[in-house]
Amino acid sequence: QAEGVQVSVLEARDSPGGNVRSVREEGRVLDVAANGWLNSEPAMTELLQLAGLTERLIPASDQYDDRFIFADGSMQPAPMSPPAMLRSRLISTWAKLRLLLEPFIGRATGPETVAEFVRRRLGQAFVDRMVGPMVAGVYASAPEQLSLEAAFPRMAELELEHRSLFLAMMRLRRGGAPRGHLQTLDGGAGSLPEALAQGLDLQLGVSVQGLEPQAQGFRVLTADGSVEADAVVLACPGHAQVPLVGFDPLAVAALERIRYAPVAVVASAWSREAWERRPEGFGVLVAAHEPVGVLGCLF
Repeated sequence: QAEGVQVSVLEARDSPGGNVRSVREEGRVLDVAANGWLNSEPAMTELLQLAGLTERLIPASDQYDDRFIFADGSMQPAPMSPPAMLRSRLISTWAKLRLLLEPFIGRATGPETVAEFVRRRLGQAFVDRMVGPMVAGVYASAPEQLSLEAAFPRMAELELEHRSLFLAMMRLRRGGAPRGHLQTLDGGAGSLPEALAQGLDLQLGVSVQGLEPQAQGFRVLTADGSVEADAVVLACPGHAQVPLVGFDPLAVAALERIRYAPVAVVASAWSREAWERRPEGFGVLVAAHEPVGVLGCLF
């Protein structure tokens, strides 16, 4: 719209932003989906400037740095450095000895999943105890189902440039770790779509029923009529797009292959007096093959 394009937004829900929403209750801000982003993405910075939100940015708390992995029935600190990895009880002695081979392992010969890459370079224990929980926390998926280049392109680059992850960690100050810091807005992540919606032709509660290609552009069919458009952007999940693009079998086939993981977000608030010792840490992830029922002892 800033470039002079006439834009109309049709949103099936009663609020903008899809899953990205913030609920404000009793002075608390609760994010029902994404709750922040890294400040190292230039496109996100530009979007925040466009929405006039840069003055409302707040960083994630730096009170606690520890991440925990639940394994063998207890919470264990996630090792964030090579020395910590050697001391960690998460990885067996044999698995640590296996690390000595890493600098001598060659580069990949073709595309790999995250699990294949980590298993080849570091061993299966690191897939189950380290990378698997991390992937679940970031992508709500399993490392066997994610492309390395799509999910962690920096890892693929490090192997290509330095041949060894350990050599890369020694040569690079940050060891190839993700750059940037987590941040959000003072009113929650939902403040972003709310601000972007201001000044737009936004129609809430409008469900698109179909698309019809025209000689020039498309006819967008809704329950209440139709809208003519030169171009259409489908900003909804693949399974919601499938019935709209039946005129393009290749698009339907591609969209049907996209997997979506079910995710539930639960927010709870506790009084300070509810804890004998206040929880410390940045979060807990669960190792592979760990019984989910034992998580009850964490709380």
